[in-house]
Amino acid sequence: MKTLTPMKFVEEVLNSKMPVVVNYWSDDCVNCKNLISEMDQLKDKYKDQIKFARLNLSGELTYNTESSRLALNQGVRRLPAVAIYKFGEKKELLTGTDLDIHQIEEAVEKYV
Repeated sequence: MKTLTPMKFVEEVLNSKMPVVVNYWSDDCVNCKNLISEMDQLKDKYKDQIKFARLNLSGELTYNTESSRLALNQGVRRLPAVAIYKFGEKKELLTGTDLDIHQIEEAVEKYV
């Protein structure tokens, strides 16, 4: 899974010709860490149809870091969060501690 930086977000996500799933996560978020291996499995399953990337927010969602500002500007208000982009437009945003891989895969299926 590609690791994003705020500087690479436009190039890798907004300018992508292929749909992109972005996993917004933080080291402080246990539920985020639990999703990482499952997201890797989804990436393998859809590898030729959709790109997968992740952006580490390095702590809480505040305007103190570039990554957090980017996430907040994309509508992320809590973690874990997964957004699906197509042709540079955010199509879906899934968030919350009860977020599971089945919900994510159901959303991904709409864009492949």
